[in-house]
Amino acid sequence: MGDTMSRFRHVKCILFDMDGLLSDTENLYTQGTQQILSQYNQAYSWEFKTKLMGKRTDEVARMIIEHYQLPLTPEEWITKSRDIYNELFPTVKSLPGVTKLVHHLAKHKIPISVASSSSSSAFQLKSENHSGLFSLF
Repeated sequence: MGDTMSRFRHVKCILFDMDGLLSDTENLYTQGTQQILSQYNQAYSWEFKTKLMGKRTDEVARMIIEHYQLPLTPEEWITKSRDIYNELFPTVKSLPGVTKLVHHLAKHKIPISVASSSSSSAFQLKSENHSGLFSLF
Protein backbone atom coordinates (compact mmCIF):
# COMPACT_ATOMS: atom_id res chain seq x y z
CA MET A 1 0.00 0.00 0.00
CA GLY A 2 2.95 2.33 0.61
CA ASP A 3 3.86 2.28 -3.08
CA THR A 4 0.31 3.06 -4.10
CA MET A 5 0.02 5.97 -1.71
CA SER A 6 3.31 7.47 -2.85
CA ARG A 7 2.04 7.64 -6.44
CA PHE A 8 -0.80 9.99 -5.50
CA ARG A 9 -0.19 13.69 -5.15
CA HIS A 10 -1.40 15.64 -2.16
CA VAL A 11 -4.70 17.39 -2.70
CA LYS A 12 -4.15 21.14 -2.95
CA CYS A 13 -7.77 22.23 -3.25
CA ILE A 14 -11.20 20.97 -4.30
CA LEU A 15 -13.84 22.69 -6.40
CA PHE A 16 -17.38 21.33 -6.04
CA ASP A 17 -20.31 21.84 -8.37
CA MET A 18 -23.46 22.65 -6.41
CA ASP A 19 -26.30 21.14 -8.44
CA GLY A 20 -26.37 17.38 -8.45
CA LEU A 21 -23.12 16.99 -6.53
CA LEU A 22 -23.54 18.87 -3.24
CA SER A 23 -27.30 19.38 -3.42
CA ASP A 24 -30.03 17.11 -4.75
CA THR A 25 -31.46 19.78 -7.02
CA GLU A 26 -32.00 17.55 -10.06
CA ASN A 27 -35.10 16.06 -8.46
CA LEU A 28 -36.42 19.56 -7.74
CA TYR A 29 -35.87 20.69 -11.33
CA THR A 30 -37.73 17.59 -12.52
CA GLN A 31 -40.56 18.12 -10.04
CA GLY A 32 -40.93 21.80 -10.96
CA THR A 33 -40.90 21.12 -14.69
CA GLN A 34 -43.47 18.35 -14.30
CA GLN A 35 -45.72 20.67 -12.28
CA ILE A 36 -45.93 23.02 -15.23
CA LEU A 37 -46.23 20.28 -17.84
CA SER A 38 -49.06 18.65 -15.86
CA GLN A 39 -51.10 21.80 -16.45
CA TYR A 40 -50.97 20.86 -20.15
CA ASN A 41 -51.43 17.09 -19.65
CA GLN A 42 -47.82 16.38 -20.57
CA ALA A 43 -45.26 14.08 -18.95
CA TYR A 44 -41.60 15.02 -18.54
CA SER A 45 -39.38 12.15 -19.67
CA TRP A 46 -35.82 11.37 -18.62
CA GLU A 47 -34.90 11.00 -22.30
CA PHE A 48 -35.95 14.59 -23.04
CA LYS A 49 -34.50 15.93 -19.78
CA THR A 50 -31.04 14.69 -20.80
CA LYS A 51 -31.24 16.88 -23.91
CA LEU A 52 -31.79 19.95 -21.72
CA MET A 53 -28.93 19.40 -19.28
CA GLY A 54 -26.24 22.05 -19.44
CA LYS A 55 -28.31 24.43 -21.52
CA ARG A 56 -29.09 28.05 -20.64
CA THR A 57 -32.49 28.88 -19.18
CA ASP A 58 -33.73 30.56 -22.35
CA GLU A 59 -32.68 27.56 -24.46
CA VAL A 60 -34.40 25.15 -22.07
CA ALA A 61 -37.60 27.19 -22.19
CA ARG A 62 -37.58 27.29 -25.99
CA MET A 63 -36.85 23.56 -26.29
CA ILE A 64 -39.59 22.56 -23.83
CA ILE A 65 -42.16 24.77 -25.52
CA GLU A 66 -41.29 23.36 -28.95
CA HIS A 67 -41.08 19.73 -27.81
CA TYR A 68 -44.40 19.75 -25.95
CA GLN A 69 -46.04 22.33 -28.24
CA LEU A 70 -47.08 24.50 -25.33
CA PRO A 71 -49.08 27.72 -25.80
CA LEU A 72 -46.43 29.77 -23.96
CA THR A 73 -43.62 32.13 -24.81
CA PRO A 74 -40.15 31.36 -23.42
CA GLU A 75 -40.56 34.32 -21.06
CA GLU A 76 -43.83 32.90 -19.72
CA TRP A 77 -42.21 29.49 -19.17
CA ILE A 78 -39.29 31.10 -17.34
CA THR A 79 -41.62 33.09 -15.08
CA LYS A 80 -43.73 30.00 -14.25
CA SER A 81 -40.69 27.85 -13.57
CA ARG A 82 -38.95 30.53 -11.50
CA ASP A 83 -42.04 30.88 -9.28
CA ILE A 84 -42.10 27.12 -8.66
CA TYR A 85 -38.35 26.83 -8.10
CA ASN A 86 -38.45 29.71 -5.61
CA GLU A 87 -40.75 27.51 -3.51
CA LEU A 88 -38.84 24.26 -4.05
CA PHE A 89 -35.19 25.33 -3.72
CA PRO A 90 -35.24 26.07 0.02
CA THR A 91 -36.33 22.44 0.57
CA VAL A 92 -33.29 20.94 -1.19
CA LYS A 93 -31.36 18.27 0.68
CA SER A 94 -27.62 17.75 0.49
CA LEU A 95 -26.62 14.48 -1.10
CA PRO A 96 -25.48 11.56 1.05
CA GLY A 97 -21.94 11.92 2.37
CA VAL A 98 -21.57 15.59 1.44
CA THR A 99 -21.67 16.98 4.97
CA LYS A 100 -19.19 14.40 6.26
CA LEU A 101 -16.80 14.97 3.35
CA VAL A 102 -16.91 18.77 3.54
CA HIS A 103 -16.34 18.73 7.31
CA HIS A 104 -13.43 16.31 6.85
CA LEU A 105 -11.81 18.53 4.23
CA ALA A 106 -12.29 21.65 6.37
CA LYS A 107 -10.87 19.88 9.43
CA HIS A 108 -7.74 19.01 7.43
CA LYS A 109 -7.51 22.58 6.11
CA ILE A 110 -7.89 21.57 2.46
CA PRO A 111 -9.15 24.64 0.56
CA ILE A 112 -12.62 24.05 -0.88
CA SER A 113 -14.88 26.12 -3.07
CA VAL A 114 -18.26 25.74 -4.71
CA ALA A 115 -19.16 26.61 -8.29
CA SER A 116 -22.60 27.01 -9.79
CA SER A 117 -24.13 28.27 -12.97
CA SER A 118 -27.20 29.19 -10.91
CA SER A 119 -28.13 32.82 -10.52
CA SER A 120 -27.15 34.45 -7.24
CA SER A 121 -30.76 34.41 -6.06
CA ALA A 122 -31.20 30.71 -6.89
CA PHE A 123 -27.91 29.91 -5.14
CA GLN A 124 -29.15 31.76 -2.04
CA LEU A 125 -32.42 29.82 -2.05
CA LYS A 126 -30.64 26.47 -2.46
CA SER A 127 -28.12 27.15 0.30
CA GLU A 128 -30.21 29.09 2.85
CA ASN A 129 -31.11 26.01 4.91
CA HIS A 130 -27.54 24.69 4.77
CA SER A 131 -25.70 27.71 6.17
CA GLY A 132 -23.53 25.53 8.42
CA LEU A 133 -22.31 23.51 5.47
CA PHE A 134 -21.78 26.47 3.15
CA SER A 135 -20.01 28.48 5.84
CA LEU A 136 -17.10 26.04 5.40
CA PHE A 137 -16.54 27.16 1.82
